[in-house]
Amino acid sequence: MRPLPSLLAGLLLIGAATGAGADSWLYPSKPIPYQPLPNLVDPTQRQQDVLRRQTDQRQRDQETRRLQYEDQRLQVEQQKLNREYDAQQRQNQQRQLQDQMIQRQQSDMQQFRLQQQQQQIDLQRQTIQNRQRVIQSAPFR
Repeated sequence: MRPLPSLLAGLLLIGAATGAGADSWLYPSKPIPYQPLPNLVDPTQRQQDVLRRQTDQRQRDQETRRLQYEDQRLQVEQQKLNREYDAQQRQNQQRQLQDQMIQRQQSDMQQFRLQQQQQQIDLQRQTIQNRQRVIQSAPFR
């Protein structure tokens, strides 16, 4: 029976060396080491958490304002581009109308020239026909 007590003594020595001990209720005279309750937060830690949350909220607010500003800037830029596009469209339409007017004027001028040429040809033919009549109606000598 000698090996059993030495075995128990060995286990106690190993337990004491590793820090494992019997429950405190077994030895009420033994002081209980202070262990903070896991649910309680240190006031300093709580203040740091509050400050961190406030900082995070300020950063989110700042990012939100930055994004709103950027969105407004893009809207203004889009409106400017729309106005420039509309102005370009109006200029193109004006050019087309002017080009059409110029083409119409050129066409009218060409038609007027052709009519004048036709009148000259008609006048020359009439002159030729009149000469031919004069020649045909003249007596032979």
